[in-house]
Amino acid sequence: MKQRIITALIMVVIFLPIAIIGGIPFYCLIAVAVGWGMFEIMRATEGNISKDSIATKCMSWPTYLIALSVVLTMLGALYPYFYNLLNGNGFVFSEIQIPIIPFVLLTFSLFTGAVFNQNVDIRDVFLVVAMSMFLMIGGQSIAMIRDMGWPFIVFALLTCFVTDMGAYFVGSFCTKRFETHKLNERISPKKTIEGSIGGTILGTLIPFLITLIPSMNLKNDNLFGGVEMEWWFVLLVAFIMSLTAQVGDLTFSAIKRHFDIKDYSQIFPGHGGVLDRLDSILFNMIFFAVIIMTIVTKSIF
Repeated sequence: MKQRIITALIMVVIFLPIAIIGGIPFYCLIAVAVGWGMFEIMRATEGNISKDSIATKCMSWPTYLIALSVVLTMLGALYPYFYNLLNGNGFVFSEIQIPIIPFVLLTFSLFTGAVFNQNVDIRDVFLVVAMSMFLMIGGQSIAMIRDMGWPFIVFALLTCFVTDMGAYFVGSFCTKRFETHKLNERISPKKTIEGSIGGTILGTLIPFLITLIPSMNLKNDNLFGGVEMEWWFVLLVAFIMSLTAQVGDLTFSAIKRHFDIKDYSQIFPGHGGVLDRLDSILFNMIFFAVIIMTIVTKSIF
C-alpha cells in the first residue's frame, strides 16, 4: 500500500501540471499513453498459450510489427489534429473522428503479420485490431474533453476515481462485518456487489455535488460552461458513468484473465501498467464525449 501511495503522488506531481497546461504537451502525453497501451495489449497476447493435440504454441509478435503498431495507434489518437491541418483549419482539437488512414494501415499490417508469421495467432489479431480502435477513440475523447474546459475533465475523472475508491472501501467495510456477495468471481474474485453499490452511490453523488459548488445553484443550466445541462441530467450522467467505470474496470480485468497475466506491465510500481490505470477512464471518457457531442450538435437536452 505504501508503494502504491508513493507512486500515486509521483504520478500526480508529474502529470497534473501537464494536464493543467493542456494544449500540445497534454495531447502528446495522451498519444504516448495510448501508444504504450497498445504495446501492453500486444505484450499481453504473447502470454496466451493455446494447447492442441500436437504441440503448445505461444504468441510472438515481430519487433518491427510492435513498433509499427504503437506508432500508428499514437497517430490515430491525434488524427483530428492531422485532419484539421490538412484542411487548413490550424492545429486544433475539436471533435472525435474515426482514424481511417492509421487504422487501415494498422489492420493491414497486423493481418499481414499473421499470414506470413506462424507465431502470430490470427485470433489474437482480431482482439488487437479492436483494441487499437478503442485506444485511438479513447485518446481522442480525453483530448476533446480537456479542450472543452476543466469542469468536464474533472467531472469525468471524479466519477472514475470516486467510484473505484468507494467500491474498495465500502466493499472492505462490508466484508469485515457481514457476509457479502461476489460481483463477478470469474473475473475479479475480490469485488463484491455491496462494494459495487457503494461505489455507484458515492461515484454519482460526490462528482455531482462538487460540480455544483461553483454555482451553488441547482437551477443553473450552465454547469459546464457553454454546454447547457440541467442539474438532473448531470446527476443522471454521473450515475451512468459510475456504472460504465466499473464495466471498464471489469472488461480490462477480463482481458488479463484471458491471457493469464496479473498486470499489463510494471511501468508504475504498485499500480501496474498504463491500461491498469486507464481502464475505467477510457470507458468514461468515450461515453462522456459522445454525450457532449450529442448536446452540442443536436441540442436535444
